[in-house]
Amino acid sequence: MKTKPEIQDEVQLWKTIFTTILLRDNAIKELINSDPGFTHVGYEQALQMLDETLNDFSTVRSSLVEARRGLATHRSTKPTNYITACCS
Repeated sequence: MKTKPEIQDEVQLWKTIFTTILLRDNAIKELINSDPGFTHVGYEQALQMLDETLNDFSTVRSSLVEARRGLATHRSTKPTNYITACCS
């Protein structure tokens, strides 16, 4: 049975695409290096920021998914009469 990919799987996919396909493409390398303001330090910082952004997205998105699952579980359970349970 095929499982639905989790957000962490999707983030890892995009990280892999960037590092193994896009960043190894000679045309992209030439384009990046042709910028007169290009520096290797800036390039490394940009890659680090991309990684951090994808990790942050994963964390936030995972929290949203878990919150939705929790709400769905809560809604599917029998409602509790909190006043009766508390005061009787």
